[in-house]
Amino acid sequence: MKVPFSKPKITDEEISCVVETLLSGWLTIGPKVKEFETALSKYTGSKNTVALDSCTSALTLSAVGIKVKKKKAVIPALTFIATANSFYHAGYDIEFCDVGMDGNIDPNCLHDGNDVVVPVHFAGQVCDIKRIAIKTISLIEDAAHAIGATYDDVHVGLSLYSDGACFSFYPTKNMTTIEGGAFISRHAQLTEFVRKLSLHGLDSSHINRYERSSIAKPTVAFPGFKANMTDVEASIGIVQLSKLNSFITRRKELVRNYFSELGNEIHPLALNGRDHVWHMFIILVDNRDEFVTKLREKKIYAGIHYSPIIPAHPFYSVLTGYRRGQFPIAEYIADHCVSLPLFNGMTDDEQDYVIRNVKKLL
Repeated sequence: MKVPFSKPKITDEEISCVVETLLSGWLTIGPKVKEFETALSKYTGSKNTVALDSCTSALTLSAVGIKVKKKKAVIPALTFIATANSFYHAGYDIEFCDVGMDGNIDPNCLHDGNDVVVPVHFAGQVCDIKRIAIKTISLIEDAAHAIGATYDDVHVGLSLYSDGACFSFYPTKNMTTIEGGAFISRHAQLTEFVRKLSLHGLDSSHINRYERSSIAKPTVAFPGFKANMTDVEASIGIVQLSKLNSFITRRKELVRNYFSELGNEIHPLALNGRDHVWHMFIILVDNRDEFVTKLREKKIYAGIHYSPIIPAHPFYSVLTGYRRGQFPIAEYIADHCVSLPLFNGMTDDEQDYVIRNVKKLL
């Protein structure tokens, strides 16, 4: 048996919607993107939603859009490289912060008076947003792992403490549009600025911009980027979003199985008591590389999220003067983390095969 780390669950329903869009003659940003944004707004409860080509773009454009006096962003040392890259490309100085044993940014490691903090809801488990917000002027949530998660009884990104959240719909995520992302916020002005930035800074709506009969002459007040979602991607997203709650339910069921069958034999990331949509199921293992290699010999493809930590990458090491020992918990997790296979269409037989082989190696 071969068990991938992750695999999107695509059915005839998604395929039919893609074919319909392809045959419509309108492939790039258009009515399907608008329909997806409407559906995502309804799902999250956001009044302000813009669909984009990636979470990386959502992070970059929101970083450009927020108004701060000093452009310095505090980012957890343990996250995907895109979190830091996005703010660096938006002109920010980068400062790193250690995490807790849940993998989320540790508010105790933040000094007061930060300009921007970018908490990452690591593996799908929600950060302590209120405690983080106390120590910063602006807060942009990297919710690449956390579509469907809530904080303070609202979807992540919409609490009173947040300026907005950025989502990823990459194929490994809890739902997919192939490539794709989104930004939501309580702030209409910020969201509309992100929307304009995603289409070169043009001031007309995306529908008007691409309407063949339009004679609109859009203008640019601020130089933007090219970061829009396409109708082909959105047509997949509309179907996937309608299934998201069932996907999350299945992932939680699979995680319960892991805990039930592996029990005290595993050392997972700590649970912090806040919402968790289980994008990843991460355990900490000694001799991690050997462990992952032996799983692969059995055709079980586990992931490593993330090693090295961002400050240890050559570019950021030189930029920030990183030395081993600065971020002890992030370093420990990076040295020991293994993401066991977890995906929406994972069968009981596939999970049983993973569990049997993990037991043999622990």
